[in-house]
Amino acid sequence: MLSYGYSEELLAHDMYQYFYSLYGVQTFSNIATSESEHQIAVKALLDKYGLPTPTTYGELTDEFAALKTEGSKGLKEALEVGMKIEMLDIEDIAKSLQATDNDDIKVMFANIGGASYNHLRGFVQGLRNNNLTTTLDYSQYLTKEEALTKGGVLKPKMAEKVLALGVTLPKEAMPEAIAANCKNEESKGNKH
Repeated sequence: MLSYGYSEELLAHDMYQYFYSLYGVQTFSNIATSESEHQIAVKALLDKYGLPTPTTYGELTDEFAALKTEGSKGLKEALEVGMKIEMLDIEDIAKSLQATDNDDIKVMFANIGGASYNHLRGFVQGLRNNNLTTTLDYSQYLTKEEALTKGGVLKPKMAEKVLALGVTLPKEAMPEAIAANCKNEESKGNKH
C-alpha cells in the first residue's frame, strides 16, 4: 500500500513537472511541489516500517507513458490528465484507508488524499483560466461552487468521504482536525 502510494505520488510529480516544462502553466509547478511533499510523507512511513522506497513507477509505468502521451497533445489534455490523476488518487487512497487499521497510514493518507481535492480544483480552474472546457465529470468530488471558488479548505473532504464509507479514523485524521491544521498552516503563510 505504501509502495504503491509512493509510486503514485512520484508519477504525479514527474508528470506535472513535465507538463510545466511543456506549457509553462504555474498550476503544474505548484502541484508538483505539493506532490514532492507527499512523497516525503509516504517515505517517512516506508522508512519507519523498514520498507524500501520505490525508484520507479512500478505497475504504473505503462499508465505514466499513456498519460504523458495524452497530455503532450495540448494544454487542455494536460490539465485533464491532471484531473484524471487526482481523481484516481482520491479513489486509490480511499481504498487504502478502507484496507488498513494502521493509524499512521490513516493520518498520512487522509491528509494526502485531502490535498488531491485541492489539486483537482486547481486543474479545473487551470482550464477555466485558459478559456478551456472539459467533459470530464468531477461532480462526485467537487461541487461546481467548490471547483470554481478560490480558497476555502477542501482538505477535510477525504476524511469525510471515508467516514461515510464506514472507516474509523484516528482523532488526527478527522475532518475538524485536518481543517484546524490547515488554518494553522495558513496563519503561518504555508500553502497546501
